[in-house]
Amino acid sequence: MDFVKSRIAFGIIFLGAGIAAAALPTRETSDEGRALFFKARQAATKSLREEQLTEAVGATEKESKRNPKDPDTRFWHLVALNELAQHRKNSWSLRTIKRLETELSGFARSYPTFAFAGGFRSLGELYHASPRFISVGSTKKAEDCFRRALVLAPEFPGNHIALVDLLWNDGRVHEAKAALNNLLKMNGWLERHYGEFEPLKPEWEAKVKRWAGL
Repeated sequence: MDFVKSRIAFGIIFLGAGIAAAALPTRETSDEGRALFFKARQAATKSLREEQLTEAVGATEKESKRNPKDPDTRFWHLVALNELAQHRKNSWSLRTIKRLETELSGFARSYPTFAFAGGFRSLGELYHASPRFISVGSTKKAEDCFRRALVLAPEFPGNHIALVDLLWNDGRVHEAKAALNNLLKMNGWLERHYGEFEPLKPEWEAKVKRWAGL
């Protein structure tokens, strides 16, 4: 009798584990879409950049629909879509930017530390790059997002650089210098490994070299 009970109990546990595993999304990496996104950032012409960004959006959207609960695929789809919207600068962009504000806000709330606070950083980039008055563009909102990202992930150079870029473009040179110094105090920051964001290192290095002459 005890043997039968133990077999039943084992079967229930095994079945429960199977159901739990089935509930998890199949892990499909967003390598293809992410690679296309970074490739587009290096495109030699505007038309080629738009073509590659469009491909990146399509690939990441496909991956996101396949794994809707996976924050990685969702994150890179939103990032690629924002980049394409900012590149096109047309009526489609305005509609997309408004939708992205809602979706990135929700992502940041759900996954505040994911991708080195990527939700807040990407939302800040949306506010920073978008038009004022006719769209959601706001220097204040962008700065708030970048500072929030810095609180959550101060070890990530991209958060520092996003804030320096905003302050510099806003003409706040002394504040930009202070923000840059905070990055430079991180000894060996460029030699550290930042996972999926490694392709951004040349951009970071070029910007910091330019700002170093402020």
